[in-house]
Amino acid sequence: MGNSIVRTDRWPLNPTPETKTYLEMTVAEYRSFCKALSYVVMGHWRKIASANSRCTAVETLIHKTNKNPHPTYSYFGTRFYKFPSYLRRAAIEFVCGQVSSFLTRYEQWQCGSRNCKDARPPQFTPDSGCYPVLYREQCIKIHNLVQLTENKVVEVGGGVALVYPRGTSSWAFDGSGQVTRSQHNYALATFQTGK
Repeated sequence: MGNSIVRTDRWPLNPTPETKTYLEMTVAEYRSFCKALSYVVMGHWRKIASANSRCTAVETLIHKTNKNPHPTYSYFGTRFYKFPSYLRRAAIEFVCGQVSSFLTRYEQWQCGSRNCKDARPPQFTPDSGCYPVLYREQCIKIHNLVQLTENKVVEVGGGVALVYPRGTSSWAFDGSGQVTRSQHNYALATFQTGK
């Protein structure tokens, strides 16, 4: 990972009032999950920190599976029933980072590494900066995704060529014959098979 690029984007969202309500409820539920999870991670930090996979170690404590029918903390299975796995794993990684950061700062404070001698100890804030990962078509719709992707590719030295359906072959890619294009939306096509 010598020359890796890390980038954070802010995308303007224009949700409907109903969608905005759902987004706010999603963030609130995710933060509740992270807050509850942070106390579990804090209590088992030594075991989690030394594990090969922190995510797997935490999931073993909270998530019921066929191989793990009795997790230590069954609360998560009842309070956050059917919590999506991608959100659970993102929350685990976020909380592990928060706990690790807090414990490092607290240890430095105890050793006397402070800006001023009467500095207060760091506070553990489990839900600060806590937002769920919202993937396209799962939770939100993102406008101008093609333009954004094109900008990212060009930024790292790549090139982008957009292919429009008009002027391209009218033959099906699978070799089944000609396709019939829609009169209203040329990007839509019907194959010989009727699909």
